[in-house]
Amino acid sequence: MAKKARILIVEDEAIVAEDLEMSVTNIGYEVVGRAASADEAVKKAVVLKPDLILMDIVLIGRKNGIDASYEIKEKSDIPVIFLTAYTDIGLIDKAKTTEPYAYLVKPFQERQLFASIEMGLYKCLAERQLKASEKMYHLLANNTVDCIWLMNLDFEFTYVNPSILQMVGFTPEEWVGSSLSEHCSPEDMDLILNLTKEEQKKSHESSGLTFEMQLWHMNGEKIDVEISNKLVFDDAGTLVGFQGATRDITERKRAEEKVEEAYRLREHFLKETSHRIITPVAIIGGYTDLLEESADHNDQQKEYFRIIRERNEEIQELVTDSLAGKYLKEYVE
Repeated sequence: MAKKARILIVEDEAIVAEDLEMSVTNIGYEVVGRAASADEAVKKAVVLKPDLILMDIVLIGRKNGIDASYEIKEKSDIPVIFLTAYTDIGLIDKAKTTEPYAYLVKPFQERQLFASIEMGLYKCLAERQLKASEKMYHLLANNTVDCIWLMNLDFEFTYVNPSILQMVGFTPEEWVGSSLSEHCSPEDMDLILNLTKEEQKKSHESSGLTFEMQLWHMNGEKIDVEISNKLVFDDAGTLVGFQGATRDITERKRAEEKVEEAYRLREHFLKETSHRIITPVAIIGGYTDLLEESADHNDQQKEYFRIIRERNEEIQELVTDSLAGKYLKEYVE
């Protein structure tokens, strides 16, 4: 069985308050308390923590229901429905500033009261869920290493999370409002414009794009980044901007460059080594052939020549395989 919503009634006329409590109970809610003044309403709202407050605007004392609503709003997010017999426009406008969930003019019927309470409870729940969702989003956005951002169609940043400070040295306040073109080279900006134009042709079929470029750090240095970018459309299907994330890949790029340099050095070493080894080995092989052909040799001498040729071929094969990266591949695998 669903839990009954708990209602606090704020009404300074005892008979009216009694009648209102009966109506609230009749339509299925629980009355957790009653108050006759603004100060009493604030105290009971804090202590009882009702799900909703039915608040008469005109109360005894120098404070009215609007004043009480302001004070309650500062302490909690309990939804308030204003009740009044007055239809003064100025009073209604003042009551609006407290952002009430409904406004009922006396006398009203139970079905009107029920509809107002249900709508108030629903809107309050929706707002709390939205706030929780926004809080979680900001928690994730503010604590992720990647820089999350939004841009308009002029490539001006309209939002960026705090990670931008760690990445490029600018605060979010300094970054928002600036154009992407201010933070990269003209060549990279042309690349982005061309990629974006091609992506816009896909419209809603676009799955986003990922590319690498460089950004200027506040200290003047260039940092390598990887950008994931998606198109943003409004409810009418019109393109209104871009959203994405930027990741600093400077260390990765440096590591890749070191690996490439290591491969270049390896190739140079192997080629230089092969030249310095194969040339003498070839000379040895040539002189061995000449020596063997220069005279008749006994079986023992012929065996020596055979061994020299075999070792010579083994050395040449070893160098050739090294140049082809055979032993490096076997090591990696």
